[in-house]
Amino acid sequence: MKAICGLALILGAAAAPGAASLPKRTSSLTLNQALKLANQQNLNVIAAREGMAVARAGVITASERLNPSFNLNVLRDTPHEGFWFTQPIELGGKRARRIQVAQRQEGVTEESIATTELQVRQATRQAYFNLALAQAETLQQADAVRLAERLLNIAQERYQAGDAAKLEVIQAELGVAQARANLEVAQKQEKVALSELNALLDEPSEKRWELTTPLDKLATTPPLSDLIEKAYQASPEIQSYEKQLHVERSREALYKADRVPNLDLDYGVDFNSPGPGGFREGPRSQITVMLPFFNRYQGQIAQSLANQQVLDDQVAAARRSVAGNVETSYLMLTAQETKVNLYQNKLVPASRQLERMAEESYRVGKTDILAVITALQNEQTIQQQYLQSLYTAQAAYATLEGAVGTALP
Repeated sequence: MKAICGLALILGAAAAPGAASLPKRTSSLTLNQALKLANQQNLNVIAAREGMAVARAGVITASERLNPSFNLNVLRDTPHEGFWFTQPIELGGKRARRIQVAQRQEGVTEESIATTELQVRQATRQAYFNLALAQAETLQQADAVRLAERLLNIAQERYQAGDAAKLEVIQAELGVAQARANLEVAQKQEKVALSELNALLDEPSEKRWELTTPLDKLATTPPLSDLIEKAYQASPEIQSYEKQLHVERSREALYKADRVPNLDLDYGVDFNSPGPGGFREGPRSQITVMLPFFNRYQGQIAQSLANQQVLDDQVAAARRSVAGNVETSYLMLTAQETKVNLYQNKLVPASRQLERMAEESYRVGKTDILAVITALQNEQTIQQQYLQSLYTAQAAYATLEGAVGTALP
């Protein structure tokens, strides 16, 4: 008896029997291609990147200078007419401080974008292998139908030869019906998984992919110490808190610069001042300085210092949390890899051998059909658990990548 080919199960590349309702036109897609497409086309990523335009506009706004004002008066007193300009002059480096705050706020926006990109990358990796799992399960169920039909043929031959009861034929027919129902369910689940991947890639929901990165291709995991160190440097959570801290420090410097009073420079001309000592026109000028006696931004500076302390604590907490998450994700991945190896090396080969032996024993009349059905069901269960363990390992790797905060090999 030919058991289902493990490589065919995990590739999921061939179209499943009975899936004629799915589009026949397919496109080849590797995992790296899927991740690249998601990074380019995912609508959440695109929307997040649009936030950079807002941040850049904030820098432009911060770099603007104060406008002058024009004044004109016509009075009964002398001089009767006059006009002048008032130009506010910022002192203490206020404009430079504003620009620095806006630029560092731009860095916070960049981290927000990086977080969204990482979340989409993680979701895409999981959706890719979820589709690979669904395609492999469809192939597995198709193979189960073939095995059930072959068992039915054996039962019919034995019944016609007078070596088996009609009950065994009915039991075999029930097994075929059940296998075909399971195949139909698997095909529908494959459509759902396909739709989920296409949604992340912003592709038409019916677009069909030939996945060329096999489900059993597990990436090599770096050592835990390297992953934790990389997470300290790349984690979006840590980076976001640190950049918020930079923003708050710049904001404190801006408040201190705002303590320095501005100058209002007035310059212009007065006209028509008759009488003794009068004149037809004459220049005028004035300097106005605000005296910072009462408001010296004490509250704003105190609030900024308090925010900095909070952010310092959040950075420390985030570093500890990230290290814990990386370690937990790493241990979960190694546990799943151990489980995969157990299925590959022991359980799957043993279940296949048991099914072959039971089928051959039934063919020669040494056992009844229930033993074959039990062996067949056991093999299918082991195969399903094996495929699920492969997907769980791939999902655990995606979780580890998210905990580290950057793309892993």
